[in-house]
Amino acid sequence: MYASFLDKLYTLKNISTQWRESWVSLTLEGTYSDSINKSYFEDLFTESSNLGIKPLLTFTVFGENVDLDNFAEELIDGCEWKLHINKDALSKDENGIINTFFLSEEQFKIWVNHSNPISPEHPFNHNKYSIEVLGISEKFGGNQFAVSSDGSIYLSNDDFKYVEKEITGECHSFRTEETLIKPSCHYVNFGAESELSKPFIRNSILVLAYSLCNELHEDDKIVVRGVRRLECTFGKTSSLPTPLMTYQKRLKDAVLWVYEKDCNLRHKLLLDRITLDLDLNVPFVIGLSSVIYDALIQAKERYNFATYKRQDEYYKELRDLLKDIKGMSEQCNQKIRSVLSNLSRDVLGALLLVGVTLLSKITELNKLNDNHLVKYVFYGYGVYFLASALLQLIVDTIDLSDTNREFDYWKNISRNYISNSEFAKYKNETYGKRKCKFWVQYAVILFVYVALAIICFTAYDIWNMLQTGIESINK
Repeated sequence: MYASFLDKLYTLKNISTQWRESWVSLTLEGTYSDSINKSYFEDLFTESSNLGIKPLLTFTVFGENVDLDNFAEELIDGCEWKLHINKDALSKDENGIINTFFLSEEQFKIWVNHSNPISPEHPFNHNKYSIEVLGISEKFGGNQFAVSSDGSIYLSNDDFKYVEKEITGECHSFRTEETLIKPSCHYVNFGAESELSKPFIRNSILVLAYSLCNELHEDDKIVVRGVRRLECTFGKTSSLPTPLMTYQKRLKDAVLWVYEKDCNLRHKLLLDRITLDLDLNVPFVIGLSSVIYDALIQAKERYNFATYKRQDEYYKELRDLLKDIKGMSEQCNQKIRSVLSNLSRDVLGALLLVGVTLLSKITELNKLNDNHLVKYVFYGYGVYFLASALLQLIVDTIDLSDTNREFDYWKNISRNYISNSEFAKYKNETYGKRKCKFWVQYAVILFVYVALAIICFTAYDIWNMLQTGIESINK
C-alpha cells in the first residue's frame, strides 16, 4: 500500500539533515539547495494525495506553513524546510484496520522495545493494525496486528475470546496504574522468530504471564497465591529465555485452560504447583518459563481428581437448586389462583349486592333513579374493582421481587459447586419461563378487573338508555 510513498520518503530522508520517527509521527528536516530536484517533493505530495493522506502532511519553509499544491515558489536556495506526517491520525479502512507505516526498521524496533503492552495507551489494545516497514523481508503478527513490507494483512482468528473478561474478575487485583490485560491483542501466531519479531513475542509473553498473577503493584512487583503466597519482582525488562515461541505457546495453553471454565479452581491449582517450584532468585517471568509446562500437566491431573470428587456434591446442590426453583414456580401458580379467587369473590359480591339487593326491588327503581342511589352503588363497585386490582398487583409484585432477591442472595452465600452461568441457565429455563407465563395471565386478570370497573362506571348511563328505549317502544 505504502511502497511507492515510502520510496519517495526515503529519497527525501537521504537529502535531509535530520529526521525522527515514532509510532505517531515522522519528521524530516533539511536545507534546500538548487542542486536538489523539486520533483522529490512534488512526487511525494502527489502520492500522498493518491493514498488519501495528504491532509496528514504539514510542510513548512522558514517555519511558515506552505500549501502543498503551491510549494515550488517557496523553495529557494538556502531555505530551511520541514515535513511532518501525523501517523496517529490515520483512519480505519473498510475492514476496520488501520494501515500505518515505518520508514525505519531501527526506529520500529525502538518503539516496540519501549512499548508497554498492558498500558491503556498501547495502540494494539484498541485497534487492529497493518504495519508496513520499508525494507524488511519477513511477515508476522496475530489477531490484532500484522507486520510486513508490503502491507499484507494476515490477521488471524481470536483464540482468547473469553479470556479478557475473566482476567479482570475475582482472580486479580491491579494495584498499580490503570492496566489492560488483553492476550489476544499481542499474541504472535504466525511468522518466524527473528530479531524483529522477538520484541512482539516478548510483549505477548509478558501479557500472558501477567494473566496468571493475582496482584500487580507498582515498581514491577507482583503477588501470586498458591500453596505459598509469593511477592516477587515480575521482570518486565528482563531478557527472556529462548526460544520465545515455545515459551509463548506454553503460556497460551496455560491461560486458555485456566480461563476456559472454573477459573478460580483452575487458577489456584496451577499456582499451587508454580509457587512450589518457582525459583525465587530470578524474576517471575523468567522462573515461570522452566516450570509452566510441568505445572500445567499436574494442574490438569489434580483438576480431574477434584472435579470427580465434587460430582456428588454438585448433583446434590443441583437437586436442591431445582427444588427451590420449583417452589418459586409454585408460588407464581398460587398467586394466579389467589387473584382468580379474589376476582370471583369480587364479581359474585357485586352480583349479590346489585342483583339481589337492588334489582329485586324493580318497582322502586324509578325512585332510586331520582336520588342516584344506583349510580353511586355502581361507581363504588368500579372504584372497588380498581383498588382491589391495584393493591393485589402491588403486594404480589413486592412479594415476588423479595423472594427473587432473597433467593439470589442465598445462592451467592451457599452455592459452592454451581457457577453463576449454570445458576442463571437453570433459573431462566425454569422459573424464568414460568414467571413470563405468570405475568401474561396476571395481565389478563387485571384487564378483566379494569373492564369490570369501566362497566360499573357506565352501568347507570346504560340503564337509563335502556329505560328510555323501553319507554319509547311502549309508546
